[in-house]
Amino acid sequence: GHIIESKGFSEVILLTDIKSIIPVKNTSGNFYCNAKGGGEAGYIICSFNQLVWTNEHKINDPFYSSGLGGIYPENIKIGNLVSINKIDSSKTSLKIKLIADPLNENLFGVIKLWWLALQKNYS
Repeated sequence: GHIIESKGFSEVILLTDIKSIIPVKNTSGNFYCNAKGGGEAGYIICSFNQLVWTNEHKINDPFYSSGLGGIYPENIKIGNLVSINKIDSSKTSLKIKLIADPLNENLFGVIKLWWLALQKNYS
């Protein structure tokens, strides 16, 4: 998820939250998508225009953070593709099962990017 700090409090936004977006990529790095939380525990949805992205996807394909957007570092494994839904002739939706489940895990890790630390020091 994403931690937002505000006046001494921290808010954790899970990837599955409907307000959450994480830029993801496939293994070969030739497909990128902004995956959104759909409110379903353990899954995110990546919708794209197949006229722009013509890549073939297969069930169990792994997806990783792309590093785009400045929140998540590149190449963190996010999850695996569990379903492909062709919505219409141009739009496809990929459902990705997350590898981490905060409701069933007892380990919590925090990644603090060096440039975020620098921004705090200079602001």
